[in-house]
Amino acid sequence: MELYLRWLEKYERESGEESPLGLILCAGKSEEQIELLQPKKY
Repeated sequence: MELYLRWLEKYERESGEESPLGLILCAGKSEEQIELLQPKKY
């Protein structure tokens, strides 16, 4: 997902917009997991 977020930040982000976020939602039989991803700054 980080590759996709970097591509969005480089080619699709317009001036004044914040960096893109990735949201992964997973659900199992007895638990739910949510992860929020942001591109790492180097």
